[in-house]
Amino acid sequence: MTAGDGIKKGAEGTKNVTDKVVDSVEKKINDVTDAVARGIHRGASQSDMPEKKA
Repeated sequence: MTAGDGIKKGAEGTKNVTDKVVDSVEKKINDVTDAVARGIHRGASQSDMPEKKA
């Protein structure tokens, strides 16, 4: 293997790790975004004013 081949192989390995990290971060962001949206929806569906009993 030449030095160029070694550099290329190292760069490919780094790219694979970077891709995995980016995918993981994107998934976590989506999970948090979904959780926040659910919380907002639940909060909006609950009345802030107590019900009057007749």
